Amino acid sequence: MKQNYGPWAFIAGGSEGIGAEICQRLAGNGINSYLIARNEGALTAQRDHLQASFPIEVRAATIDLSQPQSIEEIKTLTAGLDIGFYAHVASTATLGPYLDATAEQHRKALQVNVIAAHELTYHFAGLMKARGSGGIMLCSSMASLSAFPYNGQYAANKAYIRLLGEALWYELAESSVDVLSLVISEVSTPALLRSGSELQGGDKTLTPQSVVEEAFEALGKQPSLITGKRNRLTAFIARHFIPQQRMMKILAEEITRYRDTPDVH
Repeated sequence: MKQNYGPWAFIAGGSEGIGAEICQRLAGNGINSYLIARNEGALTAQRDHLQASFPIEVRAATIDLSQPQSIEEIKTLTAGLDIGFYAHVASTATLGPYLDATAEQHRKALQVNVIAAHELTYHFAGLMKARGSGGIMLCSSMASLSAFPYNGQYAANKAYIRLLGEALWYELAESSVDVLSLVISEVSTPALLRSGSELQGGDKTLTPQSVVEEAFEALGKQPSLITGKRNRLTAFIARHFIPQQRMMKILAEEITRYRDTPDVH
């Protein structure tokens, strides 16, 4: 892994949950990490944990990807580092009726989930193609698999990420750059636990460890992965046996449980 994806990894959203677990996996293979997130306390704790646990270098910066200038800031901070792995885990959601969210809330969601994901992927993919190796992991969502009332912006954003990653899996393969769109459902991350969801800790809820283990098993072998056997079965049934109108009604009822959650895949 270090030969293909080292010596440096850049993780957008690396302070907790899936992002933190990706860092842990990379660190265990001797790969240095540059982490960014909005939560300075969680970011500092994750940096200190990695440095104390592994013989690697870890850098961290508190950056809000909803701000357009963040992309140039990241390029400046990582200039000179040989980035062999990039993961875009950071996301934000505007839950509820589309028109109830302000134009600024929609802009920020697009900035984090689409524009930042595109610009950082474009930047790091170019560097990896030039060096002839690398890995890219883009975190999408089960929400991207269907039209999703009261969560339309997020679902559309995650569909963009999923389809972009799947296309790049094919395009960059000849340059030995592995790409995976990681399609995620409920995971027992701090964000889900803070939400008060009835799924937290339940048997339907995956762990960050299981998600990341599956992700690295699939990276380089397939364009996308729906994490968890139960989720793969659910997606298959929804795609082939449930009419779209019925599926949207089911999803519209489900989303009411997440109305107060700022970040949930």
